[in-house]
Amino acid sequence: MSAPLPPKDRFASGSAPVNRRTVRQPVVAEPVRPHASVRQRLARVQAQHRLGGALSQRLLGRGGLRGAGAGGHSGWAGIALAVGGTVCACGGLVAWLQQSAAVGVVAGLVGCVAAGGGWWLHRRCAAGPHADAALPDLFDAPALAQLDEVLRQLASEVSDAHLQQLRSLADTLARMAPLMRQTGVNEHFTQDDHFYVTECVRRYWPDTLQAYVRVPRSGRTTPGQDGQTADGLLAAQLGLLQHELSKREQGLVRASAAAQEQQQRFLQAKGTQGPLR
Repeated sequence: MSAPLPPKDRFASGSAPVNRRTVRQPVVAEPVRPHASVRQRLARVQAQHRLGGALSQRLLGRGGLRGAGAGGHSGWAGIALAVGGTVCACGGLVAWLQQSAAVGVVAGLVGCVAAGGGWWLHRRCAAGPHADAALPDLFDAPALAQLDEVLRQLASEVSDAHLQQLRSLADTLARMAPLMRQTGVNEHFTQDDHFYVTECVRRYWPDTLQAYVRVPRSGRTTPGQDGQTADGLLAAQLGLLQHELSKREQGLVRASAAAQEQQQRFLQAKGTQGPLR
């Protein structure tokens, strides 16, 4: 016979562990904090992305056309060289099999012409043959490179409001560049206007940013003798540049519209005189 079971009130039950030793402690992973240099680099990259592409690529207007022309001529140069080599090899083989000097001479001449054409195309491509077909440069390339360098330096230092102003200036210049190439100088966009835009890229904008960079970061929010801070002065100066560029952009738009209006008057005049001539 089995022993009698003890009464139920002598058993202890519960949902908690028996002791603390058997408790499974949750593993808390410490957050990984990247190095300060990595955080600064990431902030700089994000700010540059908000600024848009480099001005030297947006304003010069040469890279795409020249790259496309170079690629096309490089392809034709490779084809010409391949044809020349193939003709020489096949002609030499046929001349050797038929023991015909004439075939060999003709094959050699054709191969030399093809190889010479390929070499000429290659040299023309390397020398920038499409420089005359590319859009003319309106802005100084070294000045643009210097301006891009200053913008990269300031990308992670200035506030969001300053970033928006810088982006607006860059977008305005990118819109004006093709219009300046198309319309040129006229009564709506004078030589003085053209000079202001080019000098804005060469001097006015870089000098404004350089003057701001010279102020230590710790003192850019400290009022000066006139009661204005470096941040406030930068915002005001960028606003002045934006105002002047916007006025000249409107002149370029009016000049573009004037050409269309002139064409409209010409067509109307021809319509009253009879068929177009």
